Order: sequence, then structure tokens, then C-alpha cells
Amino acid sequence: MRVEEVQSNQVAVAEAPPRVERVDRGWIKRAEPAAKNPWRPVVRVATTLVPWPLLRSTATTGDGDSVHAEARRLRAWKNAGLPVPDLLEVASDHIVTADAGVPLRSWLRTQADAAARLAAVELASRSLGQIHRLGFCHGRPFLKDIVYDGRQVTFIDLEEEPTRVMPLATAQVRDVMLFVLSCTAALGERHPLADLRRVANAYRETNPSRRGQRVLRRNLRALWWAALPLRLCPERWLGRDARQVVRGLAVLRYLAREWRA
Repeated sequence: MRVEEVQSNQVAVAEAPPRVERVDRGWIKRAEPAAKNPWRPVVRVATTLVPWPLLRSTATTGDGDSVHAEARRLRAWKNAGLPVPDLLEVASDHIVTADAGVPLRSWLRTQADAAARLAAVELASRSLGQIHRLGFCHGRPFLKDIVYDGRQVTFIDLEEEPTRVMPLATAQVRDVMLFVLSCTAALGERHPLADLRRVANAYRETNPSRRGQRVLRRNLRALWWAALPLRLCPERWLGRDARQVVRGLAVLRYLAREWRA
């Protein structure tokens, strides 16, 4: 390849717009170039062989087909009355969604009122319970993928489709685990364990599924024992992230005991 061609390619890469960007109408999400992450499809195929479905990769390729699949999920959720942004435009290589607030994780960082923080996260927890009760799953319900406008929460980034590689009940339990761990990371330094249990109870009260409890117990058992070294280690010796993982697992264990129909 000539030097001029290399330089031209470098300029093209440098000038490529961000995948997700604020525009006048809301937020645009563009398809990723096929060459950006060539290993992602390989990893996804390889993890289908993992005997523990919970650990299988649910990441998509990010290409045009993935963007269109997300548009279909947005429409299905909206038709079911679930909290997702309005879909404003679907093109061959992008979608545009309406703005619905700021990421909940960012909002929590700037919110000084502990009661307001807890109320917002409990609202998100109840909304996740509603999503699961109606037979859907998100795939990655971290607090950065939930936006808040001061009144209601909205779930964004419906890229993943976990039910392609695991049963729906497992995908929903995976949602719960990721959500609780995200809440613990965001609130754990400023809120007591009792508040985190309130967040878990908000989910349980909205989706009192006995099957969900069984699947959570089965999947949590291995994680609980895998974390034994962390749980036995004095808390003062652990870093912040490790402390919050231990607290998150404790909240999940509490939920597994209390989550009954």
C-alpha cells in the first residue's frame, strides 16, 4: 500500500463520527464499521459453547443488521407500554431516538439528596420488574443505560438480545444481577445496605416470580462461592470495586431468599 493511501485511510478513520451522538432531534446511533471489532463475532460464537448460559456473550456485531434489530426491539417495547425512547428515524446505517433524560448513573453522582437518589433507583428497579413481568429482558441494564428526567426512567441501548444464547428466565436473572451490581457501585459508598435491599425489594414486589427466584438461586450459588476469598477478606483490605461486588452479592443473596410469589 502506498504512503498516500495509508495517510488517506488514517484521515478517514480520524474523521469518522462517533457511533452515538447528540443531534437536533435527539440521539443518533450509527452502525459500526465491520472492521472495527472483527473478534466480536468470534467471541460470541465461541461462548455459545460455554455450559453455563449466564456467561455467554450477548454482544452484537454493531453492524446495520444489529441497528435494525434494536429498532425492532424499541418498537416492540413501545407497543407493550414499556419505558423506551421514541424511535424517530430508521435508516440503512443508523437510528435516531428522542432524548429522554440524563444517564441515571451521572444523575446520581450530582444529586446530594439521599432520599431523591434512592427514589430514582427504586423507580428504575420497579420498571425493570415490569419489563420482566411482561416477558422481556434488556441484556445490559446498568445505570448508564437507564436515563432519568426527574419524573420517569427510560431504558436505552437495547442492542443485546440475550435470548439468542440463553433461556429468557436466565436472561432476566442476568439483568437483575447486572442491575443490582450497578446500583451497588453507584450507591454503595453513600447508602447503607438496608437501602440497597429496598432497591431489590422494589423489583421483587413488581415481579414476584417463583421461577425467577429458582433461577437466581441456581446461578447465584456458584458466584457466591467463587467470591469466597473476597468475602473472607477484611473489608479494609479490599479496594472500592471489590467491596461493592461483595455487597452486591449480599443483596442478591437476600433477594434470592425473599423473592417469592
